[in-house]
Amino acid sequence: MNNKSIGAYLRRRERKLIKRAKRDGSNKLVIRASRLYQESNRVFHG
Repeated sequence: MNNKSIGAYLRRRERKLIKRAKRDGSNKLVIRASRLYQESNRVFHG
């Protein structure tokens, strides 16, 4: 698994998390998911 596919996987997971969080109506989850995603992006491209 190279960095590109890891990034794609994380994007998919983030989208799923956001969808679930919207259904639950909890913005905290969305914020946490996007923060996680940004951190992992930094790791892969930094």
